[in-house]
Parts: sequence; structure tokens; C-alpha cells
Amino acid sequence: MNLSDLARQLNVSTATVSRALSRPEVVAPATRKQDGALLALRRQQIKVPRDLSLIGFDDARWAQYCDPPLTVISQPTDAMGKMAAELLLSRIKGKPASETIVFEPELVIRRSTATPKS
Repeated sequence: MNLSDLARQLNVSTATVSRALSRPEVVAPATRKQDGALLALRRQQIKVPRDLSLIGFDDARWAQYCDPPLTVISQPTDAMGKMAAELLLSRIKGKPASETIVFEPELVIRRSTATPKS
């Protein structure tokens, strides 16, 4: 597998892969792409986290069972769904839309990340 194949597997540009490999602190694809990213990195004999740290966004249940377990930025999806339902019911009742609602994500550190190399 060459850089182009790896970029296609990660769903990013070749330049992005090249930059990530030259500065191997973090690559952050969407979590649904992390399993493919991990496989593509293994095929390139890139060790996670020794050579490159891998972080995803969203915390799919399977992420904790990968080898290595994947570090993720987790969104409070239960709270988001509850708030969406409450807002929808309010709109149905004719109440005005509320202001912007911000949910705080959480960094779930597992074994797919390492301390950056200096």
C-alpha cells in the first residue's frame, strides 16, 4: 500500500497523510473511519501509538475493544437526543426556538495515543 492508498483508506488527501507521518502526534478521522485507518496503518507497518497517535470523534462502542483501544472525543449523545426531543415538543406547542445550546465533549483517553515526541 502506498501513500495514495493510505490516504484513500483514511478518506483524506495524500498531503494530509504525508504531513501526519512527518509529525506523528495525531491523526483524527471520524470514529467510523478509525477501524479502516487502523488497518491501513498496520498494512504500512505504522505502529499505533508508537509511530502515530490516533484519535477519533464520537465514541462508538467498538472503539474500546480495538487493538489498541482507541482514544476518542465523545459527544454527550444521550443529552443531545433528549434536548432535541424537548425542543421539538416545544416547537410543536408553539413556543419560540431557544438560543444556541452547546454540549461539552469529553476526551476519552485509551491506548491509541502517546506523549508527543519532541
